[in-house]
Amino acid sequence: MENDIPLEQLDADAEVLAEIGPFAKWDYLGLDVIYNTLSYFAEVLSPEFSPGKTLTTMVKRGNLGKKTGKGLFEWIEGKPVLSKAKKAKLFDIELLLAIQLNEGCRLLEEGVVSNYKIIDKTILAGMNLPGPFGAGKRNYEKWAGKLQAFAVESGIKYLHPCELMKSGNFINMKN
Repeated sequence: MENDIPLEQLDADAEVLAEIGPFAKWDYLGLDVIYNTLSYFAEVLSPEFSPGKTLTTMVKRGNLGKKTGKGLFEWIEGKPVLSKAKKAKLFDIELLLAIQLNEGCRLLEEGVVSNYKIIDKTILAGMNLPGPFGAGKRNYEKWAGKLQAFAVESGIKYLHPCELMKSGNFINMKN
């Protein structure tokens, strides 16, 4: 929205993964929930997760998504009103998987989980998508480079690949 790219075009990019795009999913969950989650992440993980201007404005105005009938999209009969006819062509599935793999590796490094199968099963159960480790075992070097370049380009330090991802040693943490 701030760069004149309609959110529905960004959501249309992600249709290869799910029926509902990430911004419509935010609306579905509730923009207040997303705002509070990002605020928590900003406090605990990195200030880089602070909610942006658009989200903050929407929440202050009470436009919380599906539950109020208006958020990033209008909602009619429980569905967002948007067109997926035009795509922004900005979505990079490998970058998304690289971010997921890096987060999963952080969970392993910090001892939050004992093996990567737990993470893959959780993503499958919660999002009905495969976790990043299956493909990550073959692509971690490429993805670490892609993620490093994105972290530098975006200025988001939190996204720099962790040591476990860069080394590929997570491969030995299946069980």
